[in-house]
Amino acid sequence: MPALTADQVTELRKAFDVMDANKDGVVTKDELKTLLKGLGEDVTDEVVDEMINIADENGDGKVQFDEFCKAASSGAMWAFISILQKFKFNTSQTILMWESKDSRK
Repeated sequence: MPALTADQVTELRKAFDVMDANKDGVVTKDELKTLLKGLGEDVTDEVVDEMINIADENGDGKVQFDEFCKAASSGAMWAFISILQKFKFNTSQTILMWESKDSRK
């Protein structure tokens, strides 16, 4: 598993903090679904379950930040990343609108 740079961890923290709506340190299915619906993504419970399961190493049905980082760095979290890369994070509006690296050029 490739190590993440400090900048990558910072960017992942920003994304994670937006997903963690109640700031309890974990992302739940409901938080993820609410965020995605707010971004215009029409997702089913099954899709959200699959996204959570991709990163949920300990099987508690939630994603902690360390699990999120491990999944991102291993490449196993393509479902999260493919959605998140559509948007750029804007901290002043606390909206997740991540851009892919290709569109930043």
